[in-house]
Amino acid sequence: MSLTLPVITTAALIDSVNPCAISVLLLTIGFLLSLEKSRREILSIAGLYILGIFVTYILIG
Repeated sequence: MSLTLPVITTAALIDSVNPCAISVLLLTIGFLLSLEKSRREILSIAGLYILGIFVTYILIG
């Protein structure tokens, strides 16, 4: 099998399903909803969380 873009993309999508990460995301969503803050504040916190995860993955490679 040759490594074409569709093959690599499919493998990456299959590899990205991580039960641990899904449970952490569910806990994070529950935590954010329990803060009793405005929608804007919750979205700001969530955006910073997502940015932090993104930067971490970029730095790790």
